[in-house]
Amino acid sequence: MMKKFVKLGVVVLTTMMFGTCAAQQVHKSLPSEGVTSVSVENQQGKVTVTAWEKDSVEVDGEITDKAEKFVFERSGDRIIIKVVLPDYGHKGHRREHDSIFTVKLPSSMRFDFAGIASDISLTGLAKNSEVETVSGNIDAKNLSDYIDISTVSGNIVSQGLAGKIRLATVSGDIKDQQSDGQLDLKAVSGNINTRSTAKELRINNVSGDIDFSLADVDELKVSTVSGEVEGQLALNENGLLKMSSVSGDFNIAFTNEVQANFKMSANAGGQLINRITNDKAQHAKYGPSAKLRFTTGNGSASVKATTVSGRIVVRED
Repeated sequence: MMKKFVKLGVVVLTTMMFGTCAAQQVHKSLPSEGVTSVSVENQQGKVTVTAWEKDSVEVDGEITDKAEKFVFERSGDRIIIKVVLPDYGHKGHRREHDSIFTVKLPSSMRFDFAGIASDISLTGLAKNSEVETVSGNIDAKNLSDYIDISTVSGNIVSQGLAGKIRLATVSGDIKDQQSDGQLDLKAVSGNINTRSTAKELRINNVSGDIDFSLADVDELKVSTVSGEVEGQLALNENGLLKMSSVSGDFNIAFTNEVQANFKMSANAGGQLINRITNDKAQHAKYGPSAKLRFTTGNGSASVKATTVSGRIVVRED
């Protein structure tokens, strides 16, 4: 008899333990008539956002049972989706606090997201998309209009973005493909890789590397402190390429017959290497500085480059 009570106690205790850890299943929707934006906040877990053709906003998935409450409501012309967790102070984040759910909304709505240790995936949105997380990864596909995406230590992977685009991370990597429009990429110690048809670009890094392949550029500004920059582009007539570094190196290839006026300078032992024409860098009579000036074709475009101690190479591919 005693053994039966012990077994029963174990079963009850196990059920209670698993019951307290079970996620809350949610499947809710609201009509989208009169709604212009959707706002999502999820501290931990993963959120998948997709566009659909229905006139409603739907959320479907699992919400951690650690949540104090789950908000899914309309406020004015906005729908708010929020997982509210207790304040754990400085105890850190634990996996049992993860909420994993999908949000579906009409593509014409504006969207914004805030998270901490939450990954997010977005697909098919045609209006403003603003995403900010701390340690989460971000995957963005086929977004358009105004796009502002940032994370601190997470990675950003994007494909098919169009419009005014800003992607930023501190220690994570950025990998961008098939973007178009105006592109602004920023990192501190992470690497940046882009394959883009954007006409106007700004790429900034501190110690991470930059790798780009671009076509028909009107304006490109690239800066680094100590990172390596490897890239190729077709610079349009009347276009601008501006490069700057402290100790970082540039290796730039032009895929067209570039028509540009080149002005390059180096200080403190930096190297300037021209593999387009026979013009050579002129070194200062006193001191380690050097300058390189030359023109190709009609010289309508402008190429400007400065470095302190880095190495700058320009060539035709």
